Parts: sequence; structure tokens; C-alpha cells
Amino acid sequence: MCIIAVVIGMAIFLTVGANKKSERSTGYTMIKDEKLKDDVKLPYTNLTSYIATNDFIYVAVCEPGSASIANQIVKIDRTSGAYKSIFHSNLDKAATQGLKNSGDWIIWVDGDDLGGSTKFYAFNEKTNKTLSFGTTSDTVYTDFPEISGDLVVWAEHEQVTKQTKLMTYDLTTQKRKTIRTVSKDKWKVSDYTIRDGVIAYIDKSSEKMMLHVQDTKKKTNKKYPITAKNPDWLTFIDEHTIVYVDNLKQGQFDKNKLMTYSMKDKKESALFADQKTVEVDSLSGFKNDAILTEVNNALHVFAVENGVVTEQPFTQKNNWPLDSVDISYWNHEFYIFENDVDAHIYNLTIDTEL
Repeated sequence: MCIIAVVIGMAIFLTVGANKKSERSTGYTMIKDEKLKDDVKLPYTNLTSYIATNDFIYVAVCEPGSASIANQIVKIDRTSGAYKSIFHSNLDKAATQGLKNSGDWIIWVDGDDLGGSTKFYAFNEKTNKTLSFGTTSDTVYTDFPEISGDLVVWAEHEQVTKQTKLMTYDLTTQKRKTIRTVSKDKWKVSDYTIRDGVIAYIDKSSEKMMLHVQDTKKKTNKKYPITAKNPDWLTFIDEHTIVYVDNLKQGQFDKNKLMTYSMKDKKESALFADQKTVEVDSLSGFKNDAILTEVNNALHVFAVENGVVTEQPFTQKNNWPLDSVDISYWNHEFYIFENDVDAHIYNLTIDTEL
């Protein structure tokens, strides 16, 4: 999970006409969506993140010629292909990114290319209104937010007090809460995930790492000791089971373990246990109570069967080269992302089959 510096900032919103062309276009982004009659060619580059709902696609992109990494959120109609910008950063060198969605809400992060001047934003598809939240001072670092339903969760790391605070924000009531504070070390909360109001996170504040599972509706907090050295990419596979990557060596992505923890049985186990280490390149939800992961340059699907995480049969209709594309799965659809950074050409394919 990336860390971004946060200072007080401001944002303006710029709406452009559908299919308005850029006079400075030197590259483009191509959207290939199975729901569209024709592909949509956008006069934007530097696609940093993307999500889709039933009716729209949202991409964080930049107009060619800008000094920004990405500086706006573009909304694309999945029926007509018409598109417009619903957010434009006011920063000279912006890095708009981190798109996620749940229900009617779309969230993202806007900041400069050095990780400063950062703010969180949420857009509601029903009301077409945008709100900002999560603004802190320039002495606080924050992680990218996660969302489930109307609830957003993220961690804030305070440089002066050396505290980490796990925060939530209810997008409907617009109320912010601190649900956990860890003293003395700003990196004590290493990763977190949320599902149906239940937040799971790893706490490093004791000698032994602890998995916390906090139910915000039932007001309960359960703790489970785990053996991971550097856990990351925490993901619910079902309501009782967590999957995560244990990074055994800092900065070496090919020396990892893919781990599971059953809160029902209080047992930890490694997937691919016959291999000492594996290279894990992605991890995302897959349909109902399953995950899709790329391990050792191959795609795998795992689900829980009779309390055991078990690999599922998986077929592909296309032979995508995994070493040159990024593949993920959300909202019952595959996202296949290709990019040619030198040519400023970005392709995003969305399909219900891979």
C-alpha cells in the first residue's frame, strides 16, 4: 500500500463537453468495453487508475502536454460512449489516482507528484455531487482509503507524535471517527481491508503481529496472532477468511508467501505451501467469496470449501500475456490494462470473461 503525504489543499471542478477533443493530443487512452458498441478513444494519457459501475466507467487521466502525472477524473457512459470530466485538480503537477467504488459512491485521491497537498474525494452517482474528506495537516502521512458501502477507512501516520490512527468516514452522515490509535511508531498499522462494515487490519504494536477484526455495526473487536513478517494486500475471501501477502524481504517482490487466516478456526496457512517463496503480482476479489491472484506469472482462483481455501478450476478465452498486462477483477468483470508509456498509449479492456 502506497504512502502519500497530506497537507491542506483546495480543489476545483471542471466539466468539459462530451467527446471534446484536446488540441495538444500526442497520445490517447482506448476503452474497449464489451457493453459498448464501439471502442472509445479518449484524448487523455497517463491512466493511473480505473473502475466501472453498471452504467459508467471512471478513469484517472491527464490531458497531453500537462506536467501532471494525472489530473482529472473522466466519466464514460457504457451505453453511448459519451464522456466528460467530473473532476479536475488545481495542482500544477497533480497525481490523481486511487479510484475505488462501492454502491453509489466513487472515491479517489488527489495530490501533487511529490505526495503532498493531498485530499480524498467522493462522487455519488445518484446525486452527481462530489464531497471532499480526509484532509489533514502537512505533518501527517496517510495511506490510500478503502471503501465498502458508505464507509471509508484509511490510516494516518503522525510525524510529531509518532502515532498511527485508523480512521473511518461515513459518506452518508459525513462523520469522521478514529477507531484505533497506536502509539510510538507511525508504521504500526501496516494494512487494512473492509467488507460490509467489518474492518480487518494488522497491528504491529506488540512483539507478535496481531490481526484485528472490528465490526463497526456490532461494536466488536477480535484479535488473532499471526506469524507474518510484513503483511500486505489484506483481502476478505469470505466473512470468516482473510488472504494476504507476507513480504519476506523488503523490495523483493519475488520472495513472498501468499497466506490465509481462518477466523473461525483460528488457523493460519500458506497457499503454494510446497514452494519456499512465490512471486505475487496481484490480488483481488473474484465473484462471490473468491479471490483472483497472479502468482509466478500465472492466474489462480481460490475459494473456501468446507472451511478450507481451495484452488478452483479456471479457464480463459484469451491468452493474455501476463508479463505485459495488468489483470484484475471487480464487480463481476475483468479489467485488462496495457500501456506504452513512451508512446503515451493506454488500453483498458473490460469484459465479463477473460
